Amino acid sequence: MNKNLKIWDLTIILFAVYNSLFLPLELAFRPEFLESKWMAIINHCIDACFFVDIIVTFNTSYIHPMTGEEIIDRKHIASNYISGQFLIDLVSTVPLEQFIFMFNPNIDKKNAETFVLFSCLKLIRILRLTRLINLSNSSFDFKL
Repeated sequence: MNKNLKIWDLTIILFAVYNSLFLPLELAFRPEFLESKWMAIINHCIDACFFVDIIVTFNTSYIHPMTGEEIIDRKHIASNYISGQFLIDLVSTVPLEQFIFMFNPNIDKKNAETFVLFSCLKLIRILRLTRLINLSNSSFDFKL
């Protein structure tokens, strides 16, 4: 596995753990430090990194589970990803609540609280860890 890809995967793991810790805290208690402008910028940067990870995954080879050979053909990689984790990654990455507010700016405060719960979809990002952990648990010969 490429050293840069390992660093990228570690970064994605850290961001997923960050989301799993701070998102419930933010939704349940709304502490002031999590509602600051800087935290919003950090959260948008993390969302952007998860979007980039979708692109990276479309361009990353994988090991065929039956044959054990590395698949490097982009059509097969894309087909495998779309039929597998893509929908989960997309739903957890697209900021649905931002789109709702952008297209309907007249939403009152009471209804806005309901749409903020779409942020909980970011917790699905934890499922990405399964793929990364399985890859790291594979034997060295299998990875080669």
